[in-house]
Amino acid sequence: MKKTVLIIQSGAMGDIFIVAPIARAYFLRGYMVYWPVREQFFDFVSEYLPYVNALCVDDKHFPKRNDDWLRSDTMHLTDISSRGHYDLVLNLADRGAVSMERPGETFEETKYRQVDIPFSMKHHFFWNRNKEKENDLIAYIEEVHNINIKKDEYVIAHLESSHGDRAKIPEGIFNYPIIEITKIRDFEIVDWYPIICRAMAIFCVESAVHQFIDGCIHRL
Repeated sequence: MKKTVLIIQSGAMGDIFIVAPIARAYFLRGYMVYWPVREQFFDFVSEYLPYVNALCVDDKHFPKRNDDWLRSDTMHLTDISSRGHYDLVLNLADRGAVSMERPGETFEETKYRQVDIPFSMKHHFFWNRNKEKENDLIAYIEEVHNINIKKDEYVIAHLESSHGDRAKIPEGIFNYPIIEITKIRDFEIVDWYPIICRAMAIFCVESAVHQFIDGCIHRL
């Protein structure tokens, strides 16, 4: 029987991109990986990450216990982990009374240090590509921007941070068309991959999009 591991990090999307290579590392070590995530991330994790058994964290079964939703989820999941159903528990949310982050360390480095996995693995994010959705998104972007993704030169930009503020690209630096990554229908961030691949340059603030691009550097 396979050993089981529970990952405590119910979101947000940027953190999912950071933690996914850790989840896959444990899968490759022979573990069954269980990862409870907020319901808005559940479809993505269950459909795109084949090495994870996604569990849904919703308000009905995980009522609010703290104004910080991630701290609230972590409290619930810590209680669940204490029941001893899992061989290993990786609490990567860093929502305890004292931060796990050391001086001079980024929050991303903290997560990898906790599990003793080289930080370079963060750049090895793996997902199941949905080629149909990727092509549908390309067709949509080509129509909106009057551009040919395979033949034309363009710049990719994602300007809205995780905190909701917006940055600006300095004017006059590029003469290329600028395609801004925004939420479009049911497309996921990973569906932008082939469009990102062909960009002449990428401008990206701290965000889930930034974490995705950082995570798939080995593919790019």
